Amino acid sequence: MSGYSPCLDDLEEEKWTFAIYVAAARNGSFSAAGHELNVRQPIISKRIRELEDELGVFLFDRSTAGARLTPSGEEFVVAARRIIDAFQRLSERAKASGAGKTGEPHRVCRRPPTREK
Repeated sequence: MSGYSPCLDDLEEEKWTFAIYVAAARNGSFSAAGHELNVRQPIISKRIRELEDELGVFLFDRSTAGARLTPSGEEFVVAARRIIDAFQRLSERAKASGAGKTGEPHRVCRRPPTREK
């Protein structure tokens, strides 16, 4: 089996990006999103700019009055919320599995574990 398999750290990073995006959409302001998430506004702006660059579309119309979702942004926020919800359900299932409450635990990452010396 070949190909990229994201590890939990990669998934957490993506979840954080979506959380930033959804907070900015909900608040209509990068500053307010930063306040809600307890991070500085430039971090919010940078992460959203990186997401827009990766997608090749503008998700927000920015102005001094705030940030409004573009039509692409409106569609994307729906998907981002679903991804966050799905990630939460996956995390809960993994925790339950690890605690012996459901099925067998599964590896989330194909990277071999590092051995302590």
